[in-house]
Amino acid sequence: MKKSHLLALILLFSFVFDANAQTSKVNALADRYVKRLFDFYPETGTFYGVANANNAGLSDNSAAGVQKWQLFEDSLYSALKTIDVKSLTKADRVTYGILFE
Repeated sequence: MKKSHLLALILLFSFVFDANAQTSKVNALADRYVKRLFDFYPETGTFYGVANANNAGLSDNSAAGVQKWQLFEDSLYSALKTIDVKSLTKADRVTYGILFE
C-alpha cells in the first residue's frame, strides 16, 4: 500500500472517530441536562408525564437556587463551545442547537 493511501486512511479513521466522540459528547451533555432539569425542577417531570417522576419536591426559586441553576447552564454552555458542530450529524446538530439555546 502506498504511503499516501495509508495516510489518507489514517486521516479518514481519525475523522470518523473524532466525529463519534463529538456525537457522544453532545448526547452525554443532553443526558446531563435532562437529569439536572428534573433534579432542579422536580415538578417538570410530572408536568411532562415522565414515568417515575419525583413528585416530592418543588423548584428552589431562592436566589441561591437560581444561581446554582445558572452556574450549571454556564458550565453546559462552556462544554458546548468545545464541540466542532461541523463534525456532527444532522440529528446531533439539532440536539446541539436545542442545548445551545
